[in-house]
Amino acid sequence: MVRRAVTWASIAIVVAEALFIVIAGAGNDAHAYYSADLAAPYVHGIAKTPDAYLYSPAFIQALAPFRLLPFEVFWLLWVAMEVGILVWLTGPMIAAVLLLPTPFSPVFTEIWYGNITMLLALVLVLGLRYPALWSFMLLTKVTPGVGLLWFAARGEWRKLMVALVVTGGIVAVSAAMAPHLWGDWADVLFINATRQPADSAVRLPPLGWRLAIASVIVVVGARRNDPRFLPPAVILALPVFWFQSMSLLVVWVWQLRNRAQIGPAKAPREGSDIAEAAAPDSGSS
Repeated sequence: MVRRAVTWASIAIVVAEALFIVIAGAGNDAHAYYSADLAAPYVHGIAKTPDAYLYSPAFIQALAPFRLLPFEVFWLLWVAMEVGILVWLTGPMIAAVLLLPTPFSPVFTEIWYGNITMLLALVLVLGLRYPALWSFMLLTKVTPGVGLLWFAARGEWRKLMVALVVTGGIVAVSAAMAPHLWGDWADVLFINATRQPADSAVRLPPLGWRLAIASVIVVVGARRNDPRFLPPAVILALPVFWFQSMSLLVVWVWQLRNRAQIGPAKAPREGSDIAEAAAPDSGSS
C-alpha cells in the first residue's frame, strides 16, 4: 500500500515537472528540429547557433508530419515522449528526482532544451536486441555509432548487417527525395568535427582520441557481455560534449533494475541459442 502510494505520488510529481518544462522550458533544440527549412536545413550549421540543425536530412524528413502542428503542440508531444522514455528507463520515483528543476541535473537540462539524448538512451537499451535502432544513432549524432563494434567484437555479424542495411536503406530513400542535402550535411559534420563549445565546463580530448578510447571500451564490454560499458563509451564518442550528455547514464539505472538479465559471459557465436539468451531483454522490471 505504501509503495503504491509513493509510486502514484511520484507519477504526479513527474507530470507536474513535465508541465513545468512544457510551459517554461527553453526548447531550443526542439525548435531547431521544428523550424529548419526542409529545402535548406543547414543555413545555421554551427553548434550553439540559434536554431542550428545538425542532424541528417532523414531525421527532419521523418519529422515532417509533426512539423505541420503548431510548435506548442509539437513541444508538448516532444516533452511527453522524452519524459515517458525517462520514466520507462528509471521508474517514476527516480525520474521525479532527476527532473527536479535545477541546472545541476543533466536530465532536467536535456529535456528543458529538448535534445535527443533520451532517444539515444532508448537505443542503448533496445539496440542490442533490435539492431536496426542503431540507424537513429548513425543518422543523428553519427560518431556514437562506434557502439556497433559491440556486434563485431562478439561475432554477431547478422545483427551488424541489419543495423548497416537498415541505415543504408533510410539514406537511399532520403537521398532520392533530396540528394543535395546529404552533401550539405557532410559539410556541416566536417565544420563541427573539431569544435568544442566555448562554454563547456569540461574539456575533453579531440574527437579522434575519444573515438579510439570509446572503441576500446565498447570492445571490452562486448567481450565481457556487459552493456554497462556502452553508455560511457557513447558519451565519449559524442561529436560535441555538453553537460546534458551525461543524462545518457540513465541507462545504468535501467540496467540496475534489470541486473538479473545482465552479467559477464564469454562472447557467444552469432545465431546460437546462448547468443539469443545473452542479449538483454527490452522490457523493464
